[in-house]
Amino acid sequence: MLRRQAGTIILLVAAFMAAALVRNQVTVVTKQWKQEENRKVDGTFQPTRAASLGMFEFIAAGMKPLVADFYWIKATTLNADKIFEMQKEMAVKRVSTLTMQEEVNRSQQDDRDLYDLLSMACRLDPHFVYAYYYGSQLLSWDAQYTLATSLLERGMRNNPDSAVLASAMSFIQYYFLDDWEKGAEYAQLSYEISGKYAATPKTVANLYAAGRNYDLALTFLADIHETTSDPDTREQIDEQIRYLLVEKHIETLQNGVDSFRSKFGRLPADLDVLVRAGIISKMPEDPFGGKYVLKKNGKVENEPRMRMDHYAKMRKYQNSKPRGGRQRL
Repeated sequence: MLRRQAGTIILLVAAFMAAALVRNQVTVVTKQWKQEENRKVDGTFQPTRAASLGMFEFIAAGMKPLVADFYWIKATTLNADKIFEMQKEMAVKRVSTLTMQEEVNRSQQDDRDLYDLLSMACRLDPHFVYAYYYGSQLLSWDAQYTLATSLLERGMRNNPDSAVLASAMSFIQYYFLDDWEKGAEYAQLSYEISGKYAATPKTVANLYAAGRNYDLALTFLADIHETTSDPDTREQIDEQIRYLLVEKHIETLQNGVDSFRSKFGRLPADLDVLVRAGIISKMPEDPFGGKYVLKKNGKVENEPRMRMDHYAKMRKYQNSKPRGGRQRL
C-alpha cells in the first residue's frame, strides 16, 4: 500500500516537473519568436520569418496539441482584465455589449501579439481551423488586413478542404479590401469545397455581379444549372440568370449612350441610333420579354421594369462606408 502511494507521488512529481519544463521551453521559444517577428523596417512590421526557423521541432508530436492549446488560451485571453472590468461596468450601468467591444480597442502591438500567439498555436496544430478563423476576423476588424490574410492563407494551405476559411477570405477581400472579383473567387472556392458555412451559388454570382463581372457570374451559374437536377434549383438559377442579363445589357447600352453623347454632344433619339452609329452591333433582347428604352434623363431602363437593385446597393454601400476597421461598427 505504501509502495503504491509512493509510486503515485513520484508520478505526480514527474508530471509537475515535465509541465514546468514544457512551460519554461515555451517561454524561451516565445521570446525568440517575438524577437524575430517584431523586427521593424521603416517603422512597419515585416512578415514573419519565424515559421522557417523550426523553433518547435524539439516538442514531441504528442505534446504539440497540448502546447497549441496553451497558446490558444493566451490568445483568447488577451486584455482579459480590461474586458472583465468592462463587463462588470456593463452589468451595473447597463452598457451595451457593442459599446464595450468598441472601447476594448487593441493596439497595434496587441494585434501583433494576437497574430504571434495564433501563429504559434497553428504551427503546432496546423489543422486548428477555428484559430485561423478567429484571428483573421479580429485582425481584419482592426484594419490589420495583411496579418489577417496571411493567417488565412496559411490556414487554407494546411486545410484545403475548409469552406469556412475560404468564406472568411472572401469576406475580407470584398468587404474590407473592396476587391469584388477576389471576393467572388474565394466564395466560389468555398462553394466548390462545400460543407459548413460554404457560400451559396447566389452569393458567388452576386459578388461577381457587384464587381460588374457579369460574364463570370453567368458562366458560373450556367455550370451550376447544367450539373443540378433539382427543378426548383434550376428555376431559381434561371431567374437569376435573367436578372444578370438585364444588368449586363443595360450597362452595355448605358455605356453606348454615354459614348454617343461624348462624341456628338447630345443624347441619341432612341437606342436604335446606337446600332446605326456603329457603337453597338445589335440591340439585346430583354430576357423578361420587355424592351430597353432610353429615358429623358439619359438613363437606360427596361419596360416593364424588371431589375434587381441588390448589385447597385452593394456597390453604393462599399463606396459610402467608413474606412478602417472598427469604424464600421
